[in-house]
Amino acid sequence: MVRPEVVAYFQENLKKFKLAELKKQLAEEGIAEGDVADSLKAAQKAQAAARRKAMGRLLMALGVLAIGGGAVFTLMSRKPPPAPAPVVSSASGFVGKSGYVLRLPDGYTAIDSSDPSHARVEVVYFCKAGTDQSSLLDTGLFGQLGIVRLRVEPNPFGPGLQGLTQMTQYMTGQAQKDGEKFALKNVQISELRGIQMTFEDPDARVQTYVIGQSSLYSFYAGGDNELYEGLLNSLRETQDDAE
Repeated sequence: MVRPEVVAYFQENLKKFKLAELKKQLAEEGIAEGDVADSLKAAQKAQAAARRKAMGRLLMALGVLAIGGGAVFTLMSRKPPPAPAPVVSSASGFVGKSGYVLRLPDGYTAIDSSDPSHARVEVVYFCKAGTDQSSLLDTGLFGQLGIVRLRVEPNPFGPGLQGLTQMTQYMTGQAQKDGEKFALKNVQISELRGIQMTFEDPDARVQTYVIGQSSLYSFYAGGDNELYEGLLNSLRETQDDAE
């Protein structure tokens, strides 16, 4: 079975460590051999698709490739990082690691696909119960299957209106560099402020960025609809997180 958290683990570490070392680490963490093999194939397929997409953008931009939203990590040792955390689901709600909460739509579950070696970044997929987890790797299926991805990380822009302005300039600037067409609007979720960017074809999608007290919440979906709005607007920071 393809496990998104194992796929992410391979994608992050295949270039840093020997495959045998990664497999050994996963085995020690109790990941089934079949799941490791299936997830490895999915990771290699996703990486190949990403390379093809990057090459296409490179040609369209006449040799100028804008890479945004990534991070560069320094390899500190030859020992692979710990294996990824297990899948987590909830019947009606989800509590994030930093203390935020979301109310899940009826029939939905939450799958934590965070890389435990990057403790300050959390990646969670919200999808219908029973969704094939390999679908989480293809953002082109998000709209059709009603999948929403949330990334939570330390807020690099600062709080308040100044942080909102800086974030807006950065996010719209990245999209403009990529030559993408989008509509922009401000959003407010309880006391939290953010922006929503709706993109046109060929990569139709909606991305919403919300600034918290100390976190940046980045939502990604195939389109803006009632389900997405309900999940987005249920976001709350707990008292402990806000202090």
